[in-house]
Amino acid sequence: MHDSKLVKGKAREETHWQLGWWELLPLVDGPRRPVAWSRASIIYTAHPVQPTVLAKHFSSARQFVVPSPTLILESSSAYEPPTLISISPTEDWLFAYFPGRNCDGVGCLWKRGYQLNSWIVRECFHYSQGAGVVAAEWTSSERPWAITDYGTPYRLPSRGPTYNTNAVPSLLLATQSHQLHAYFLPPAAPEIRSVKVSLLQPSPIDLPPPEEPHDPTRSHRICTHATIGLSYNEQYVIVATRSKLIPPLKATSPPVDPMDLSLHLDMSSSPAQTDRTELNEWQQWGEESSLDLSMVAFHHRPPSREDQPSKHYLQVLPLSSIPEVHMQVSDLRFVAVPPGTAPPSPTITRDPRRPTKDISVTEKGSLYLVASGLDFGEYTSLPKSQVSLFTLSRPTAPDGSWAARLEHARSFDAESGTVAFLQPLPARNKILIGILDPVGNMPSSSSKREETRVGSMSVLTLPQD
Repeated sequence: MHDSKLVKGKAREETHWQLGWWELLPLVDGPRRPVAWSRASIIYTAHPVQPTVLAKHFSSARQFVVPSPTLILESSSAYEPPTLISISPTEDWLFAYFPGRNCDGVGCLWKRGYQLNSWIVRECFHYSQGAGVVAAEWTSSERPWAITDYGTPYRLPSRGPTYNTNAVPSLLLATQSHQLHAYFLPPAAPEIRSVKVSLLQPSPIDLPPPEEPHDPTRSHRICTHATIGLSYNEQYVIVATRSKLIPPLKATSPPVDPMDLSLHLDMSSSPAQTDRTELNEWQQWGEESSLDLSMVAFHHRPPSREDQPSKHYLQVLPLSSIPEVHMQVSDLRFVAVPPGTAPPSPTITRDPRRPTKDISVTEKGSLYLVASGLDFGEYTSLPKSQVSLFTLSRPTAPDGSWAARLEHARSFDAESGTVAFLQPLPARNKILIGILDPVGNMPSSSSKREETRVGSMSVLTLPQD
């Protein structure tokens, strides 16, 4: 934000601020500064410049620093501040990803001690350049409590696969290389184990994903945004990704001697024999115009002998992509809405002799995909914003697959503000969005008001089934 002073009268001077379009580029170029809010009212954030995770108790001045692993402490200048922080639903595991500066990135996993501010480094994982972590999701078999609009508490059904705790990983990570990493943590596993699978192609159940070496002379496709969807009473996991094509790391043309003025009549490399895909590849650089979807299933094979460990497998089925999403994606979220298990209003009377049906164990919930994006146009003014809601429907036939369709789209012009973030409220069938104001006033030195308004929040209601 930049300031502009306007003088009104002779004795009064008021300062205005105005948002510039260039200040909104980090919303689409990223990475954003991560924030994780636990149910114990502890906010985990990234240090502005150091590879450190900070924690603060909400509504108090108490704060502490999550201990960094020895690998990062010994060479802190080699790593960036964390770009992803995620805490488990039970609040006993914490994960953060630290990108490397011209080196591999590091993902750190902490285990909580007996106190809320006691964290112990349990494991570190390395991710090569161009394969950093962009999304994380935890699985849990617990049924959390929720409150209805009438103040009545009730329990939600379980979310995600729960048919076999030994077969379901505890932590799922999506990477820039379009891979899904699954980590099995104690007590579900005697030790931390991991498997990975590619999201771009169907994978057999009992074979590991093939490693495809990247050619540095060709354009590289990386995942910039991802979200992992766990629906209520659903055994499958849906992964949505947004990708872009970046230029090759190395030039394909041979070096040219500037002092060599001779004419080489080598017709073997004529344009007619050159791969047209390689020649026109530069026109495709940038963000793609579609959202890719994949369905993931988990499989577990018990050991044949007691001295052998059990084996875990991931099976991927790519789904039909969502086309014609031309905006620059700024946020991508799955919203899992529980089935109609909430108790009715206390004012509604019912016959106590009538048996109630517990549908929380069998009935499946709804799954939505929310995408927000910006349209900068010619990059001369503030961008337009759009929030799109897609409904994911389950297959009706045994051999069918999940399908996504556009349910609703809402646009915001530059004068109305810019959508900055999304926060699903699945228990209430709503989505909280943050909107940045294009202009605003700053309090003068003589004003008693200390806060400065920079935006507002709006609540969008999901469609009812």
